[in-house]
Amino acid sequence: MTKRKSLFHGHRFPATVISHAVRWYFRFQLSLRDIEELLFERSMMVSYETIRRWCEWNEQPPPTVRICRI
Repeated sequence: MTKRKSLFHGHRFPATVISHAVRWYFRFQLSLRDIEELLFERSMMVSYETIRRWCEWNEQPPPTVRICRI
């Protein structure tokens, strides 16, 4: 059995921090700077530009997912 690498392999921050920031951005429509402040309150120093890159990266579906419309 082979081990799969995490989708967030090579990122500086843990996967939970990235997924929470992206979820907050899309679900609650918070601004990038609001998310930056929320993470700062939780002792995470993340710039809004980093959050923007995470959201752009997660905005597109994986290439293996196909959307079929009839």
